[in-house]
Amino acid sequence: MSAEEAVTPSSSESKPRSARRGWLLRVSVPGMMVLVALVAGGLVVYQRYIQKPDDRLTIVAAYGKPSPIADGVIGKNEYGAPVSISWTEDSMLAAFQEHLIDPTKSLIPGDSSTAPIVVDPTKSKTPADLSLVVYAAYSDKSLFLAFRVRDQFVDADENDRTNPEYNDGVEVFIDGDRVANDFISDPGNGTVRGSSEGFQLLVNAAGHRKTIASDFTDVDWKATAKKTDDGYLVEMEIPLALIDTKDGAAYAPAAAGSLLHFALAITDNDAEVSRQTSYAYLRTSAQTASPWIGREGAWSFAIKLEPRGLLPLW
Repeated sequence: MSAEEAVTPSSSESKPRSARRGWLLRVSVPGMMVLVALVAGGLVVYQRYIQKPDDRLTIVAAYGKPSPIADGVIGKNEYGAPVSISWTEDSMLAAFQEHLIDPTKSLIPGDSSTAPIVVDPTKSKTPADLSLVVYAAYSDKSLFLAFRVRDQFVDADENDRTNPEYNDGVEVFIDGDRVANDFISDPGNGTVRGSSEGFQLLVNAAGHRKTIASDFTDVDWKATAKKTDDGYLVEMEIPLALIDTKDGAAYAPAAAGSLLHFALAITDNDAEVSRQTSYAYLRTSAQTASPWIGREGAWSFAIKLEPRGLLPLW
């Protein structure tokens, strides 16, 4: 027997080894795919149910495909789980701004900075007079927010188009970078300015809008308002590209998994007037100022763009 023959296995010996190697390879590929799926699933469960990146009360925006439509109609399965809010006497989250201005009595007509301050004694309202259900969802391009407001009297005067805050309406405050240095008073003229990192959007019951942000205007986002039998409904579509989640010069638009600081306020007039007679908002035990007065430091709630699901297996 030659040396070559001595070290070369017979065909009967080599087949089982080759078969075993092939069998191991066939098991390892699907096994790896299963492992990746399990890890991805565990990550989703952790992000959705276990992880607590913030102690804030959080509204979850579900991923919608097909995308929701801000058309003033809340369709079936268009949004995630709704959140109900009321301003009843026993509510721990409800508050009213006590001091308001009355621009109808301004010393200089049309100049609200000369308007006197009036006191609103309102501490609570019945659900029929003021309550709402909040819905949230997002698509590949936009964040959608919907508000079904119960209100026994709706002030939606077209004469207040240039001052939409004087009608009944919903105000949202979004702090994308979660750093309280964007929504500030302009030292030049005393007005408030925001940016894509922290801004305010308003939609009133007549569909009039207002944007407080230096990086975009009313034309860059969409909204619809419709009166209902027991109040009104507002839907907003905010492009994710308008929400900057990075502080400073860096830029990163909101996306799946983003946590955005958030606040909510509502003007609720019980008569047709050209001013705010009642300004309701959400608060916490540690934060009592309104989101307008307290600025970003008072935006004490959050919106979480829910992770979409399992990671792709490739």
